[in-house]
Amino acid sequence: MRIIALIFILIFFQGFSDVKAQKLKPVRLEVPGSLNVETYKVVSLKEKGVIVFYESSSVETNKRVWFFALLDIKLKQKWLKKVPIDDKMVFIKARQTSNKVFFLFKNFGKTGNDYDIYNIVIYDKIDQHFKSLSGSLPLNVEIKDFEVIGDKGCLALNKKGFEADLAFVDLTSGEINPVHLDKEDGAIIETLYADLKNKRFFVVVKYYNN
Repeated sequence: MRIIALIFILIFFQGFSDVKAQKLKPVRLEVPGSLNVETYKVVSLKEKGVIVFYESSSVETNKRVWFFALLDIKLKQKWLKKVPIDDKMVFIKARQTSNKVFFLFKNFGKTGNDYDIYNIVIYDKIDQHFKSLSGSLPLNVEIKDFEVIGDKGCLALNKKGFEADLAFVDLTSGEINPVHLDKEDGAIIETLYADLKNKRFFVVVKYYNN
């Protein structure tokens, strides 16, 4: 296993009154990886540091191994963990609450089935453990957006033929509850927003009619 160097750019503020006093200082970080890694993903945990994760070339019991590393605010690696998820997955988006981070993945390429697969990898900030949930979606659906409020996730889905759905996912059990938007006029979801204070999801939908 080769060592792949990651370069992080840190911005140090020498003074708040003089914008010209800002300096960029590159920091070299080395984590285990392989030459065929396409890209590294980074999710900020604010004062707790960042999580760097990437897909490996290893497959264990029909699961693709992804590596997740926690770095503190000084970019010192605290741990490196491997998390197996379904193969042929691509990272879509990450959302987080005060105690958890939710990483959404969706399959790519033809699977030969009549549905698509998604995985939600859940990182618990308190016990620093990972678990994952999986589910199915209509074939060739576009995940337009993903938001989380507490232990409830919402997937905004655009399908062929100007059809749109909202899929509410119980992030503890994996149970999913779909809500079909008006199909008579045709609809496309533009964006999804989570109002954390009032615990509501808002969705912007474009409707088509005569």
